Amino acid sequence: MYNSALELEEGPFPLSNWKPPVGGAIYGIIVKQKNGEYRLIHIGQSESLSVRGFGKGEHARWLAEAGDLSNLYIAYHYMPSSAEEQRIAIMHDLIRLRELAHDREAAFASPSSTTRTVRTRTAIRSNVPNMFEALKSVHEIRTLIQTVEMAGLTDTLRSSGQYTLFAPTEVAFSNLPVGTVDGWIKDLPKLRSILNYHIVNRKLTASEIHEMTMDGRTPSVKTLQGSLIRLKSNLTLRSWVNSLHSVYANDAMIVRPEIVTGNGIIQVVDRVLRPAF
Repeated sequence: MYNSALELEEGPFPLSNWKPPVGGAIYGIIVKQKNGEYRLIHIGQSESLSVRGFGKGEHARWLAEAGDLSNLYIAYHYMPSSAEEQRIAIMHDLIRLRELAHDREAAFASPSSTTRTVRTRTAIRSNVPNMFEALKSVHEIRTLIQTVEMAGLTDTLRSSGQYTLFAPTEVAFSNLPVGTVDGWIKDLPKLRSILNYHIVNRKLTASEIHEMTMDGRTPSVKTLQGSLIRLKSNLTLRSWVNSLHSVYANDAMIVRPEIVTGNGIIQVVDRVLRPAF
């Protein structure tokens, strides 16, 4: 039977013969193993779930891992009329829960089963998009993606390691004085410096930032640009658990649930951070 920390309501169904739902969904691609057990190899989301919607490269990789199309299955959680951002946030939360479940299983497993569990966890983690790929799936930060590409920072956001990216929204860029971004684009070293000021060489979740800033503390963290970002929140009690809007980097507020990627965390903020030059 299919047993997973990720509970997808429908399935598993053979990928070669199933009827996709009309509307948004979060889905899992599953391989049926020789012992009859199912193993999750991919978690994704789609506005309109269908085999045609899967990337050719993804489908080929799943098929290679399964050995035969008859061993590929799909399970899904139907989310009609859901927003893409909502599905992406939930998808990353499910990926994180899945990894935590495997970590727990590995801690209590026998040596031989630990090896199998770690291999499974590695396979799942390899399917988590890196920071740059995750950025491309969020429509509210298109200008950031364009400037990252112009500044030549895509390799940084794709690289191994654990980073935190404070990602300004479209509204944040539009609130800058007219011509500001165009001026940065004409001065690529300056643009690169500004963007690096949004990246910290460690993973910072919203809850960790809350912990660091309890009781009015305002710690600073060093960015890839070299200057410091000051963290703060407006809470002094532990009632902050679900209160993401109280966390700040300098004066930029985190405005949506964090995006977990294969090489760190994306924190979407409502202002562009600007180092002192």
